Amino acid sequence: MANWACKFEEILEIAQVQMLQEQLSEALKIGIEIKDSYGRHITIPTVSDDFRLNDIKGNEISIAGNPIAYVAVETVKLSQEEADQAEKLIMTILGQMVELGYKKFALEHETRINETKVDGQTGTLSRTYFESRMEVIDRSQIVPVAIIAGNINDWKYVNDKYGSEESARLVSTISTLIKEEAKEDYLVGHCAGDVMNIIIPKAETNEAEDFCARIRQRCLEFDDPILAPSIALGIAYKENVEQNLQDILSDAEYEMYVDKINLKKQPGYRERLTKGQKS
Repeated sequence: MANWACKFEEILEIAQVQMLQEQLSEALKIGIEIKDSYGRHITIPTVSDDFRLNDIKGNEISIAGNPIAYVAVETVKLSQEEADQAEKLIMTILGQMVELGYKKFALEHETRINETKVDGQTGTLSRTYFESRMEVIDRSQIVPVAIIAGNINDWKYVNDKYGSEESARLVSTISTLIKEEAKEDYLVGHCAGDVMNIIIPKAETNEAEDFCARIRQRCLEFDDPILAPSIALGIAYKENVEQNLQDILSDAEYEMYVDKINLKKQPGYRERLTKGQKS
């Protein structure tokens, strides 16, 4: 199961935690204060004002090494032995609650992603699942990784001139060409209406460039009375494990816009685009 970022209140019902906190405080004759990492109260404290003024951070509760809460316990009415036992009991109970709550949270999160794993229009990965795979690759510390930002050219033109059925066919046509040229380990995602992004893990020298060249050639060779498929493609590389794929994608998007300008300047581009327009 993957590690998902979460907040304390996303995995536990605060009202239930508050009730448990009050019951434990009364039964053990102690005070309890639960805060987030910014020092803000998650529940209403059951400690004295003097204790809160001491600004005690407390014991950390974390998920996958990320702190989600701090629990401070006021035990001035107890002996040292009783205080240690009470604090251990509270942290054990809260720790078990957090562990169970997180398992439920993670399972629900993964279920939602898996339910929308495949994009219905193109048969490629959905945007949600594609972005989740980016996070997995970042955590896996795989390098080098090539990421290709793709934007289908003239989708709006086709939609305006020929209707939504033809513009949808344009997206499906280009996504099919991409899938046919992609290797098994490539991740291809339909990330917005006219956006197709591709990830190549452990990309070899010129592998991404050769892939893009094949896509462009397949688009040029596509024979259709109306559609003239074309996609602008920009490539960027993650070359060290400290880089983030989302940031690298921004670099690829810049290169994609440069490619789009160059494509539309090519001789015959306009004629090919308008070949299906009725006079």
